[in-house]
Amino acid sequence: MKITVNVGEELQELLKLAYAAKRAVILRGPTGAGKSESIEESAKQLGIDYLCRDLSLMDGPDLTGIPREKDGRTVYAVPSFLPKEKTKGLLCFEELNRAPRYTRAPCLQLLTARRLNDYVLPEGWLPVAAVNPGDDDEYCDVDELDKALLARFMVVDVVPDVRNWLAWATKNNVHPAVIAFVKGTPEIFEKPKSNPRSWKYVSDVLKTHELKNVAENVLFAAVYGYVEKLAQGFLSFYSKKGAPVVPSPDQILNAYASVKATVLELAKNGDTANLDSLVYQMLVHLQNPADEQKVKSNSVAIENLKNLIADLPAEFAKKIRKDAKWINKK
Repeated sequence: MKITVNVGEELQELLKLAYAAKRAVILRGPTGAGKSESIEESAKQLGIDYLCRDLSLMDGPDLTGIPREKDGRTVYAVPSFLPKEKTKGLLCFEELNRAPRYTRAPCLQLLTARRLNDYVLPEGWLPVAAVNPGDDDEYCDVDELDKALLARFMVVDVVPDVRNWLAWATKNNVHPAVIAFVKGTPEIFEKPKSNPRSWKYVSDVLKTHELKNVAENVLFAAVYGYVEKLAQGFLSFYSKKGAPVVPSPDQILNAYASVKATVLELAKNGDTANLDSLVYQMLVHLQNPADEQKVKSNSVAIENLKNLIADLPAEFAKKIRKDAKWINKK
């Protein structure tokens, strides 16, 4: 059984644990999942520096430094980007298993021994690497890393998480149509060519389209370039400006009366896709112990949840009652 960690708060907490324990980490996960962003956010939360280099763009001397003679001995000029003494941070290397072997070898020495020729990584720095999985046909350009070498790292398999991404997207001004579409497609990050980064790019394209008003076929080609088969469905969703947006768990629990009409409309129209999304989001919300406790201790939230269940078609109401059995006792 493979143990995975969700990109977002869960991964950030793990990275902070690794930093405190001084254990080097390799994050292994699909492209565009947000590995590097999580490392950078963890550094911000720790109040330390963040330094990232893409190894696929580097040669061996970029790491080892250029050799020169000093007092009859060969020494190496330390690359200027490497951390200096009396600083702290996370040193991230991307594309470790895509880099040429002559680049990977010195990098691995830095990651494991924390030194490279004459250079020693300062005590306050933790090396972290981000790689794509080597057992997936989608990543044919990657090499398998030596198992004996991997044993010296904390190897963490990471997966993108819709709930965490939606929280990030809301704070970072992602286009509302993209947020609504992702929210209504719970398994969206499990589909080919569909990852958090690609949907951020779709948001950027959509905003530019609304400013420049480009032709529809051009917009389709641009969106297809990022998410391929999902482009048609997304643009169809986007074109229906009046399409009901699935209410969020907070809207339902805090003010169900304000979204009751939308829920009834979804139920009346037999909109199973959006009803599935609504129930999925509510169950994810209630699976968080802190959020569930807030609901249990709030009579208004309990009443709103009961009213939602009463308005849902039986098959959807049953899903909530099955996962949140305590609601039957309230």
